[in-house]
Amino acid sequence: METPGFFQQFFGIMGPWKFPMIILFFFVIALILFKVYDIYFNPKADTNSKRRWLNAILFWGSINLALGILAQLTGMWQVFKIIETVPDISPVMVMSGFIGSFSSVIFGMITLVIAAISWFGLKSKV
Repeated sequence: METPGFFQQFFGIMGPWKFPMIILFFFVIALILFKVYDIYFNPKADTNSKRRWLNAILFWGSINLALGILAQLTGMWQVFKIIETVPDISPVMVMSGFIGSFSSVIFGMITLVIAAISWFGLKSKV
């Protein structure tokens, strides 16, 4: 039996929040690519057109981080509910639950860092 790779493990433990977070990640990437084209390669774009949707990159990156924090809190709540019902629980099981809850926050932070660096770079060109 083959062990799952890093990305399979990482996204596998994110729980039900992984799908909206992955969709938001690709939406942020699409916004970045759209604005790169608009700012660098579209000669017909005026300044107002170049500024439009630029702050949305940072906004949706922040929303993805907020979803990651919400996913962590709900994951920790589920772990605490299990700990509450089981009298003798393994510390390894508790730590695996905490590790799973941090994956969504890490993914949200990665999205926000990409969005913030892109926003700053594009904003400086407008």
